[in-house]
Amino acid sequence: MAGRQHRIVVKIGGSILTSASYMLRMERLQSLVDDIARLRSSGFTPLIVSSGAVPAGFGALSGTRYPTSVAEKQMAASVGQGRLMHLYQQFFMQYDLLTGQLLLTSDDFRVRARYVNICNTLNLLLQRGVVPIVNENDTVSVDGIKVGDNDTLGALVATAVDAEHYIILSDIDGLYTANPRQDPQARVITTVEAITPYIETLGGARGSLGTTGGMRTKIKAARIATAAGVEVVIANGETPDILQRILSGEEIGTHFKPRKRPLSGKKSWIAFGSHPEGKILIDMGAVQAVLHQHKSLLASGILRIEGDFSEGHVVAICGPDGSELGRGISQYASDDLQRLKGMRSQEIASLASANMTTVPEVVHRDTLALYRSTIVAAAQ
Repeated sequence: MAGRQHRIVVKIGGSILTSASYMLRMERLQSLVDDIARLRSSGFTPLIVSSGAVPAGFGALSGTRYPTSVAEKQMAASVGQGRLMHLYQQFFMQYDLLTGQLLLTSDDFRVRARYVNICNTLNLLLQRGVVPIVNENDTVSVDGIKVGDNDTLGALVATAVDAEHYIILSDIDGLYTANPRQDPQARVITTVEAITPYIETLGGARGSLGTTGGMRTKIKAARIATAAGVEVVIANGETPDILQRILSGEEIGTHFKPRKRPLSGKKSWIAFGSHPEGKILIDMGAVQAVLHQHKSLLASGILRIEGDFSEGHVVAICGPDGSELGRGISQYASDDLQRLKGMRSQEIASLASANMTTVPEVVHRDTLALYRSTIVAAAQ
């Protein structure tokens, strides 16, 4: 696609970079750097999202019990992050490539101005030929400002830089039809055209000790990235030359196809980067209008308002059963919407006065970012 410059985000899982005893696997990291450097020489523009800081720090500290408390994990991350970056710098310098580091929290994505700064910084690094290496800022992240896992972080980064591909390297060959550890008949699904409820049920529990991601988080990440027009691949990072093989078109791993009508950059931020301040539950008529007819959300289709929010805040848009369909920017405060819900546009216009300015749309279609359609399918 024009302007995307073959941008590729590669997420490297902690299980790939560290051993069972939490020691950094130097040879494997070197091999992955070699693979990424070859991508550069082939005309691709790579960006890395790297896990492994906590287990790497834990291994360096010679601990006997894996850290479980927030303070212990933050301490281990502060040691491990420095070690990881030092190795990345050394290995990439063999190819005369500079690296740059970004440590992020979810607040950096939720606040629009900070999100724009992330985009600007990453774009400038890539334009200057630097290989950005991104990780969650585990040394300060606590519940409430954590992205939560680097699969999701990688998806947010991929949308921020308008990447063509987001490749998730883990210790599994891809998305299976069943748990391969329990079902010998399980097979890898090579292509996922759309993330349906069935695909979501294939996600497992959390990953292994020392990681925060399982297949469930990878499917969530794929939903975010594919909605923005990014192709996602889940593959085994232990496979030699894995990146070259994926990008040469070899059928390896699981490929999630991008959405045919991708969200714009701003809508991707609204849908996945922002923090909703409240909820608007809508009836099936409104669901049909906004999802299938791409119309703005009107007050007449609102069933219920939840939360306390102001004009201009991001809100979750939910079906009548409470399932989130997406998010949008409300043109009304919650108190006003409590009075307006269910009213038609003509009735709302008659309320216009010096004390209350009215607009036809509660959420204009230009700021309505919807990414689910299963509720409509279920109702038909």
